Amino acid sequence: MSEKLNDNQLHKEHRKRVRDQFLKEGFSDNTPVHKILELLLFYVVPRKDTNGLAHQLLNKFGSLAGVLDAPEEELLKFSGITENAICLFHLIMPVARMYINERKEGQRSVSGRREAAELLAKKFVGLDKETVYLLCLDNKGRILDCSRLSEGSELHVSVSSRMVIEQIIKTKATAVMLGHNHPKGFAFPSPADIRVTAQLATAVSHIGVSFLDHIVVADGDFVSMADSKEYSYIFER
Repeated sequence: MSEKLNDNQLHKEHRKRVRDQFLKEGFSDNTPVHKILELLLFYVVPRKDTNGLAHQLLNKFGSLAGVLDAPEEELLKFSGITENAICLFHLIMPVARMYINERKEGQRSVSGRREAAELLAKKFVGLDKETVYLLCLDNKGRILDCSRLSEGSELHVSVSSRMVIEQIIKTKATAVMLGHNHPKGFAFPSPADIRVTAQLATAVSHIGVSFLDHIVVADGDFVSMADSKEYSYIFER
C-alpha cells in the first residue's frame, strides 16, 4: 500500500514539475516531441506515468502528427489510450484552425495578392477532406467575405461557376481568389484543377470581376497558380 502511494505521489510531483515548466517557459523548437505528447496525455491518462506511453506511440506512428492522425482502432491497442484520449487528439486541429482564423478576423484588408493567398491558406489547417474556399475583396483590397463553398472527400471536391458567381453577387465583390486543398497529395494543381480554374476565370470575367488566383494547399504549403508561368495565362484577362 505504501509503495503504491509513493508511486502515485511521485507521478503527481512529476506532472506538476512538467506543467510548471511548460507554464513558465512554454515549448521551443528544441523541445523533445515525447515531452509534448507526455504533457498532453496527462489530461486523459490519470495517475499513471505517461512518458513511456508517449515513447511507445511515437515509435509506432513516427511523429506527433502521426499520433494525432492515427486510426482509432490502432490507438486503442495501447494500454492507457481510451476514447477520451482519441477525442482530445481529434480536437486539437479544429481548435488550432479556429484559433488561427479568429486571430485573423481583425484583419479587414490585404495589401496584395501574396498576402491574400497567405490569409486564405490558413483556412485549410487540419482539414482532412478536399475543401474549397472563396476569398472576396473589393477594389481597395478590403475583405468582404471568406467562405467555404464546397467540401468533398479526401481526393475530390467539386465547385461550379454558379457557386462562385452567387457568392460574388451576394458580397458585391470586385475581385476573388479561390483556394482548395490536397489532404492526401501535394500542393500542385491537377489537370482537373487547371480545367476548372480556366472555366471559373472565364465566367468571372464576363461579369467584370477580377479572378486573382487559385491556390492549392497541402501540408502547410501552397502553390499559387497565378505565380506559376505554366498557368499564369489563365489570369491574364
